Amino acid sequence: MTSSTDDVVLSSEIIEQKSPSEHNKIEFSSSPTEEKGVKDVQAKVSTNESVQTMVDLEKSTQKLPRKEWRKLKKKQRKKLVRIEGAKLRQQQQAEQEKQDALSAEVMKKLNEAVERKRNAERILWEVKERQIEKQNVERREKQEQEAKRRKIIEENWAKTVKSITTKKPKLSSDSSSNSTDSLINKEKNDERLCSFYLKTGACRYGSLCDRYHPYPEKSVTILVRNMYVGMPVQLADEENDDNLEFDDEEAERHYFEFFEDTHSEFLTYGKIVQFKVCNNFQHHLRGNVYVQYEKEEEAERALEAIRGRWYAGKQLIAEYCPVTKWKAAICGVYERNKCPKGIHCNFLHVFKNPRGLYKQADLDFEGPHRRKSGE
Repeated sequence: MTSSTDDVVLSSEIIEQKSPSEHNKIEFSSSPTEEKGVKDVQAKVSTNESVQTMVDLEKSTQKLPRKEWRKLKKKQRKKLVRIEGAKLRQQQQAEQEKQDALSAEVMKKLNEAVERKRNAERILWEVKERQIEKQNVERREKQEQEAKRRKIIEENWAKTVKSITTKKPKLSSDSSSNSTDSLINKEKNDERLCSFYLKTGACRYGSLCDRYHPYPEKSVTILVRNMYVGMPVQLADEENDDNLEFDDEEAERHYFEFFEDTHSEFLTYGKIVQFKVCNNFQHHLRGNVYVQYEKEEEAERALEAIRGRWYAGKQLIAEYCPVTKWKAAICGVYERNKCPKGIHCNFLHVFKNPRGLYKQADLDFEGPHRRKSGE
């Protein structure tokens, strides 16, 4: 009896020595860095070994006293509880690690999506800023161009007003027909007078001319500078190949439209004696419009009404003109297409008015008695 008891105690000690080590393998050998497969294998091996241990324990404890047997049974149940708890903790830990990895991956993808969205918004904002900056630059350029254009117009207008309002030697206005003759006679006595200004009312040198320009304070003739900007004037350069695309009939039709548009307006201020439009290429004569009225009062009304108005996108510059004799102002060989100076001629190359209007005024007839004596 004593030997069997010793054997049972020895076997229980062996079980106790063996079981904690095996249990420790299951409960404490797990670490967060080990793989899940290794953990499962270890759990299965530990479970099998525990079952075998329990079978051996059952066989060895059959001859133990009841008190010893209950004690061993209780210890066995505690070990089983610890084993199950270790397995449960391993499963929970594995699930937690899996959930943490999934959460980390989701957060990473979410952060990447947020970063892409921020980059897209930043790029879109930069594009909008560049567009706004470009629009602002274009707006500033337009404003600067408009300011320059207005400044040029104001300077030209100030020069024109100054040249008109400056006191000049007063021309004799007793007889409009003798004004040009008196100036030509004065030119013979005074070589400082500009002959081209006296004959055509315009000088190629303008204010830089070294000769004197006697601007009249009153006259029956007004001059609107560069008013006609139609196709024939734009293509006045004989060396321009674009002239080949237009014939004389089209140029004449173009001028007739301008004549009908402007002649009726000038008629509202008085009776017109002469109406001439230049076809010259020289800038001081290009597109000039000469209107001669019967009375100075009519010319004054027309000048006040026309000066400063806008026509065809440009501001009109109108002034009194000393020309009342047209025979000396008009190029006599231009109508026969034999002008030797061509585009460089400083005498008037004029358009033919429709229906032959004011043709007799080119001969400088002053009245019925002159016409009869001429006949």
